Amino acid sequence: MFSDSTLFENDYFKVTIPPGESIVTVVRSSKSFESAAAARAACNPMLTSLDNLGRRHHYLLLDSRQAVSKNDPEYENWFRSFRRDLVVDFPRVAYLVQTVAGQMQAKRLLQADGVFSRADVFASPVFATAYLRNSGATLR
Repeated sequence: MFSDSTLFENDYFKVTIPPGESIVTVVRSSKSFESAAAARAACNPMLTSLDNLGRRHHYLLLDSRQAVSKNDPEYENWFRSFRRDLVVDFPRVAYLVQTVAGQMQAKRLLQADGVFSRADVFASPVFATAYLRNSGATLR
């Protein structure tokens, strides 16, 4: 069914972590949420997989390079709780985005959500991973 490193997968997300690794990766697919209810149905089991992993003991790499960018205020408003629930309790979070516009939007949302002090946005997986590995945050 899944490889040893895949914790969860649906049409919207894939959650992986190599054995013995401290960085869990959530890859967001290109499939758009059609409604808040669809987002809830897709996000809740993914969030549960992160809860079961033990957030305080891992770093989060969120790869949203495939995701279709949406900056409409209504969408951002109803998706806000999912954004917050995704990053809660991780000591450090790195966002991977495809474009400069995506970097600007992600940074704006991180600041609005109050998590910018323990998160940053990158276009390169190498830099994102280095940020997580060299964060100085101690995993408990």
